Amino acid sequence: MKKIFTLLAVCFFSLGMLAEKQISGLVLDSNNEPVIGASVMVKGTSQGTISDYDGEFILSVADDATTLVVSFVGMRTQEVAIKERMIITLHEATEMIQEVVVTGYGNVSKGSFAGSAQAVDAEVIEKKSPTEISKALAGEVAGVQVINTSGQPGTNATLVIRGVGSLNGNATPLYVVDGVTYDGDISAIDPGDIASTTVLKDAAATALYGSRGANGVVVITTKKGNSNEEGKIEVDVKYGANMRLLPLYDVITSPEEYVTMSWMSLYNSFRLSSNFLDDQKLKMEASKNASKALYSSVGLPIGYNLWDAKGEYLINDGLATNGYISPSFDTNIPRRKGYENLESWRDEIFRIGQKANATVKFHGGTEKVDYYTSIGYLKDEGYYQSSDYSRITLRSNLNFTPKKWLKGNLNIAYSYSDMNSPNQEGDGAMNNGFYYVNAIPAIYPVFLRNENGETYIDPRTGLLTYDYGDVLGRPFGFGINPAGALHLDKQKQVQHTVNAQGGLEVKLYKGLKLSVDAGLHYFNNLYSDLTNKYYGDAATIGRLLQQSMNSLSFTAKEMLSYTTTVSDHMIDAAIVHENLYYRQNYIYGYKAYLADGESLNLSNAIQMNSIEGNSEGFAMDSYLARFTYSYDERYLISANYRADGSSRYAPGHRWGHFGSVSAAWSFTNEQFMEPLGEWLKNGKLRLSWGVLGNQVESLYSYTDLYSIVNVNGEIGYLWGSKGNKDITWERTNTTDLGLEFSIGKYLDVELDYFYKLTDNMLFGRAVAPSLGYGSKPVNDAKMTNQGVEFTFDVHALDTRNVKLNIRFNGAHYKNKVIEMPIDYENADGTVVRQKMSGAMSVGHSMYDHYTIVYGGVDETTGEALYQGYYDTRKGTFMEELPNNEFNYIPSLHQWVLQQEEEGVENPMQYVADTMIVDMGNAAMQYVGKSYLPDLSGGIGFDLDVYGVTLSVACSYQIGGYGYDYTYMTLMANGPVGGHNWHVDMRNAWTEANTHTNIPRLSNGNGMYDSYTGQASTRFLTSNSYFSLNSIQVGYNFPKKMLEKIKLDRLHLYVSADNLAIATARKGYNPMTSFTGSSDTHGYSPLSTIMGGIKVSF
Repeated sequence: MKKIFTLLAVCFFSLGMLAEKQISGLVLDSNNEPVIGASVMVKGTSQGTISDYDGEFILSVADDATTLVVSFVGMRTQEVAIKERMIITLHEATEMIQEVVVTGYGNVSKGSFAGSAQAVDAEVIEKKSPTEISKALAGEVAGVQVINTSGQPGTNATLVIRGVGSLNGNATPLYVVDGVTYDGDISAIDPGDIASTTVLKDAAATALYGSRGANGVVVITTKKGNSNEEGKIEVDVKYGANMRLLPLYDVITSPEEYVTMSWMSLYNSFRLSSNFLDDQKLKMEASKNASKALYSSVGLPIGYNLWDAKGEYLINDGLATNGYISPSFDTNIPRRKGYENLESWRDEIFRIGQKANATVKFHGGTEKVDYYTSIGYLKDEGYYQSSDYSRITLRSNLNFTPKKWLKGNLNIAYSYSDMNSPNQEGDGAMNNGFYYVNAIPAIYPVFLRNENGETYIDPRTGLLTYDYGDVLGRPFGFGINPAGALHLDKQKQVQHTVNAQGGLEVKLYKGLKLSVDAGLHYFNNLYSDLTNKYYGDAATIGRLLQQSMNSLSFTAKEMLSYTTTVSDHMIDAAIVHENLYYRQNYIYGYKAYLADGESLNLSNAIQMNSIEGNSEGFAMDSYLARFTYSYDERYLISANYRADGSSRYAPGHRWGHFGSVSAAWSFTNEQFMEPLGEWLKNGKLRLSWGVLGNQVESLYSYTDLYSIVNVNGEIGYLWGSKGNKDITWERTNTTDLGLEFSIGKYLDVELDYFYKLTDNMLFGRAVAPSLGYGSKPVNDAKMTNQGVEFTFDVHALDTRNVKLNIRFNGAHYKNKVIEMPIDYENADGTVVRQKMSGAMSVGHSMYDHYTIVYGGVDETTGEALYQGYYDTRKGTFMEELPNNEFNYIPSLHQWVLQQEEEGVENPMQYVADTMIVDMGNAAMQYVGKSYLPDLSGGIGFDLDVYGVTLSVACSYQIGGYGYDYTYMTLMANGPVGGHNWHVDMRNAWTEANTHTNIPRLSNGNGMYDSYTGQASTRFLTSNSYFSLNSIQVGYNFPKKMLEKIKLDRLHLYVSADNLAIATARKGYNPMTSFTGSSDTHGYSPLSTIMGGIKVSF
């Protein structure tokens, strides 16, 4: 009986212990908006739940439970007494989880970093449609100029960080991927695999890379899985089109108008002999001669007369009683059969290309292992016919922790790409479609016609027969037709890229770690160039060039680091050894007489013209140390030292020593700042100074180079270039002063001032030709870059259903040469420095324009005028002097420097100017304009309203001037039929239009008229622009809806890139070169519109 009583007592007691009650509550933030996913736990137990989409939670707790622990990332954890119904408000944590700065030698919090760096996370990149990461950075980082040099799919943009720090050395930033330097093609990395891209800008951030960090460092971190994450699958599929939406130049597109302007050009040429004497009879005679010559050996080619009449009957001269010529085309004359609707070169060369991109990602993890795997496919067709880029990417990132004291990682990536880039040769090459769409006169058709005016098939190709100009005698691009070459010629690149990186980290003692990392990069590129055997200069022959290049780089890094915190003191120190090995092999073959018009195998041709090959490489060995001390999260000092040894230099000059020191004061953590703590936060003042290096690009600049040649069957050596065993590192001293702070939770601000002094710059010093070579490489000259940068991030709205973030950044910098290179050395050891080298001189920027000043038009003759200078002490302009010299000054600044060297004070007092027609006697001078902008940067915003998202990113530039070379060629005065004209040429000088700034047309026959298409201030064009880089509209489906169909995320979107740009002239795009100058042969950036879907489950 006693046992039964005891058992019942235990049961009743147990039931009492198991008795529970149900509670509920609402979790809000400081704006009274629901907190989704807040953790709600019973203190001291594992019992808990999370808040739902409305911030609500329901939880069963034991009767004796008294306290809940409520937490959420970025907010203060709270302990609250249990009640049946609770409303809990979480406040922003004062010690927020700070932004992490990835340096490649470990990660540090933004608050513990005294350098200048800016990160662009994956969310920003995903709102664009880039093929590779570099172009997606446009407008995103202050002080970084993104130069989109080509719209060819698969090509990379050029990044310039805080100006160009070298004249002849390497000027590009260093790329680091997952902690290992990356020497390959950045387009091999799928942007969808990138978690963040961090740009390191000052010495405190880049000195860790020593000689490789002088031009800035771009650190790319790829994605990885999360520990204790259930396996997830993400699918991102998008499809759209590439097109040309950015404007072309306004050129003459009407054959009738082109012929009329050609007639006017011929008329003026016949009026030259009378110097445009106002005589009606002479005008009538010139008009008659112009009509007769219109289609003749001195005019347009007869075979391209598109009308049913001889050339002399096409134009009405409009000679009026007031004596002025006003020509017009006789619209009553019909075009010949087959030429009624002449095909457009633009339509035959441009197209709308397709773009398709699909990526599948798998990620997840356990407590000890996490993984990320992705497979991606891209098909990217350019708007330029036959240009495209295909890519397949595979990536697998694995992180593992087999022991508490041991962890490791293994990242492997493979990329295959196939690029077709036909007929994109640079300046001077005629076989370029971009050049043709602007420059070819409107009277020339794309295709040949038969005697019935019909286009016809060429049986050899199965295509319409292209007009290569050799049948009818076309003076523009004789023997060339890029529209045909785009289908018959081939330029193809096939690339294989393997990138592997792995590492182990061992915890030796509390805070003491040893890590070993290794990275391997293999790259193989096969380039093939086939010139067709049907048309052009290879007709009946055909040519095939093929070159193969493969490279292997291996990087190994060992780092011993120690981190400890004692009370308010934190110390972080590390010593590192790193070595790099790089090897490249190259082989080239060139054959002629093709058997097949399609095959890209060298065995397809029978005549060997050339075969070459080489193998080269270099190695670096580096040691570095870093030390950081922080007190009470208020004061921070840091120092870095690195020694680099490079095989690119001769023994005795191979080691360079670099480093930096920096300090930061987190002033908002001071006690006296506590009253302002609600609105002024994250305040930090930082200062850094360091010395960085820049390697010479040539692998063997320290030694003489020769090539082996065949000399009548014997081995011979041909001089290549002169080396210099004393060549050494370029050095850049960098100072940076920065200020960071936040105004409440609404505004984040970052301001920087920087100053960079570069010396030991690489130059080619001229030597006496009698030595057998023209120059040798030396270290010489000094240059500075200094400027300011700013970044503003505005969090304008942040509620449960509406969020708006606005970002705005900009930079201004100046460049100045402060010491010119040595010209020669005297016998006594003294040196004489160059006064000028091109536009370079002391006190001026290497980007200042030194050119001829355009003075308008002579109203009497229509000739162009230019500014000339002469020495008043020697008489009048062009007065003959002794020794067959004349009194004019060809280079004004150089003349002033020479006069000052001779002891003349204020030599400009003896200078006079005059307007002249002979450009050859005009003076080169500084014109007060520079390539460099006054301000450049980006602006954008992200808006989220009830799941509907809108993101916009723009770039801008204010100031700066570039040469519009395309416009220059379109405003030239040459023989008619040899080139097209810009519509501005409608306002060219005529006898009836004398008040104009555009010189006459004269068929290129005027004594000085050929100069009108040459560089002067006439063609300096403002580099100011505003560009709509990207816009994306999307919709995120509500989580409640997705839970029913077992999805974590469903996002639909439409995005567009490079939609529009506003510039000083239609067609001029300053974003495509660092100087802003236009490229007559350039592939303008693609405009892309895509729709996509992202699914995660």
